[in-house]
Amino acid sequence: MDWNTILKTIEQVGLGGLAVVGLVYIAINFSKNKKNNGVAESLNHISDNFREISKELKEVSKDMKSNNEKLNTIITDLAILLDRTKDNGK
Repeated sequence: MDWNTILKTIEQVGLGGLAVVGLVYIAINFSKNKKNNGVAESLNHISDNFREISKELKEVSKDMKSNNEKLNTIITDLAILLDRTKDNGK
């Protein structure tokens, strides 16, 4: 609201009316802030959830890497055993 609008409002409704308009204005802004706070709160929860998911995915990735290393070791050991078995069969 600019000053001209405020002065015109005072002239039209008087001080009592201005008080009512002011209270309505404050109530509207308060409800907007509440809605915005709700949105911000929801976004914070979503962000927290993504952080948790990211941590869990990192753990799964570490586990998968460890399992892949173990599998590679087993495959290598099996290949060595297979070669030895072939050599012993000759």
